[in-house]
This record gives sequence, C-alpha cells and structure tokens, in this order.
Amino acid sequence: MTNTIRRRDIGFFMGDNAIFDRHDLSVYEKIVYIYLCRRADSESRAWPSYDRIAQDCGISRDTAMRAVAKLVEKGLLEGKGV
Repeated sequence: MTNTIRRRDIGFFMGDNAIFDRHDLSVYEKIVYIYLCRRADSESRAWPSYDRIAQDCGISRDTAMRAVAKLVEKGLLEGKGV
C-alpha cells in the first residue's frame, strides 16, 4: 500500500526520525516529544505549559505531565522547571 501526503504550505518543523523506532516510548510520549520539537526555539528550548501541551496534543493534563516526566527519565528531555 502507498500513502501519499498532499503538499501543504503551512510550515514545517524538524524532528528526530529515530523517535518512531523507539519501542520503549508510549504513543503519548512520542506525541509530546514531537510536539515539543515543534515548539522548540533555535536553542532546542520549549516551554509550553502542561495545559497547552494537553490541549494541542488532545490529551489530558495528567497524561501530558506523565509523558514529560517519562521523557526526562529516559533522557530525551532535560527537565528544568518541570
């Protein structure tokens, strides 16, 4: 089967392809990681609130908090002010 994504002119962001190969990450951890990559500045810093992460990712605030904590625990995020 072939899936074709229609070209969109709505911007882009860079994320790590390898994140999809990480079988130790939940779907919530992956979406939060990708979201934070999207929100990161030129120095790889992102600081959206848990409420903003939850709203934009379509998850609960508690799920967003757990996902961030797990990403810090797994070494994918540095948790300053987490």
